[in-house]
This record gives sequence, C-alpha cells and structure tokens, in this order.
Amino acid sequence: MSVLEEVVWRARNSTGDGDLALCSWRNTNDKHKKRSPSRYGPVFFAHATGFCKEVWRSTARSLALAMTQHHHHDNEDLNMIAYDARSHGSSDHFASLDETDWKIMGHDIAHIVRNSNIHPAIGIGHSMGGGCVLMAELRHPGTFKALVLIEPIALPGPHRRVEVTPLSEGAAKRKDTFASREDILQNYAKKQIFKRWQAGILEDYVDAAFYKTTPTSSSTPPTPLSHNSTSSSSPSSPSSSSSSSSSSSSSSSSSVYKL
Repeated sequence: MSVLEEVVWRARNSTGDGDLALCSWRNTNDKHKKRSPSRYGPVFFAHATGFCKEVWRSTARSLALAMTQHHHHDNEDLNMIAYDARSHGSSDHFASLDETDWKIMGHDIAHIVRNSNIHPAIGIGHSMGGGCVLMAELRHPGTFKALVLIEPIALPGPHRRVEVTPLSEGAAKRKDTFASREDILQNYAKKQIFKRWQAGILEDYVDAAFYKTTPTSSSTPPTPLSHNSTSSSSPSSPSSSSSSSSSSSSSSSSSVYKL
C-alpha cells in the first residue's frame, strides 16, 4: 500500500504582505531507495473558490499509488504541491477585494512554483484555480510545462474586471455557519456537486476549511477543525507526518462551525 508523506509549511505571498499555506505530498514506500524525478511531475494543485488545499489529498494519493503500481515508474519521485489561495483555508485573509484579485493570485502561484524548486510544473486547477494557474502562465510564461484545467473560469474577451457575476452571487449565498461538523457533512452530502466526490474528500475539505468559533465572534481564527501536528509555525521550517487527519466532532451550545 502506498504511504504518502505530507508536509505543510507557510511562505510569503508574491506581494510580501501575507503568508500562504502550502502542502506537499511524496511517496515514501522506501525512503532508502534512490529515486529520480518523475517525468510526469512536479505537480501543482490550485483549488476552487471556497475550497482549500486538502481537497487534493485524495488525488495526490491516487497519483502516488498509480506510480508504484507501474514498475516502469516505481523508481520515480513524484513531487506534488497544493496551496491555500489568499483568504482561503489557512492562508492569511484579506479584507479588500483588491488584495484577492485573480491576477494577484496568478502572481502568487508563479511565485510559489518558481521558489519551491518545482518549475516548470504541471498545473492542475479547478474552477477559480484553473483560471489562476492559467493567469500565472500568461503572466509568467514557462511556469508550467502543461496545464490541466477543470471547469476553469476563463471567459472570452474583451477581458475586464467584473465585480459581480452569477457565479460570484451563487458563491456568496453559500451557507457558511453550522451547528456541528455532522451538520456540515449532512448538508453538503445532499448537494449534487459533492455526491460525485470520492469517499473521504468531503471530510478532508470540512476538517480543513471550517473552524470552531462562538456565534458572537467577529474575528477570523485561522485554526481549522483538523489543526494537528503537521502545521509549522515557521515559514521556512516545514514539518511532516502521514496524510491521515484527525478532527474533533465535539460541540457545545456556545460554539458554531464556520467556513
């Protein structure tokens, strides 16, 4: 069975005014076995609006397993990295829309890829993530050697900034506060988009993207439900563990779970 090592760390964004949370995965079946860089990597994952880097964990695990099952590639080291976009997940949050413009996110992605020694990478992006990896390549040619765009937000020209669209209006209406972790899972599991997700992905998303707070709290705490030992307090000192995550399902009448 494939053993996936997960490493998380933080790095400065492209404008230097905040941190981005990152996660990498590598196959560690045999740490002493000499491996060469995979011809199919490195891989960079970018998530959709409202999601987080952990939604790619199952995909990373599947890719690592596929590599070990094909003897032609079992000596290859596939390096995979995902990030939390600005104002998402465990990355720093910004109040101004100007600071979360997709052009800036494109710069962030190019900055990460080029400073993480995975350039040129294969960029995989979903929805907003697809638009942002495309923006990264357009603004910084050569960042990626190939792109896999899943439902990318890439509209035909003429290009201009639009503050409100049917997609953004729909995203703004998403329910973001629940009484418990179980309520979140039950609510989301009924939605058509999540019915097609493989087992475990929804749990990874909920445990990483939601945090426990009080109904009257106006702050935005950066601690997700599954905050565990994989988190690193130092921007330059990543820590590692297996890819399993733990979460607390305990709740009280004075607490809510917020996205």
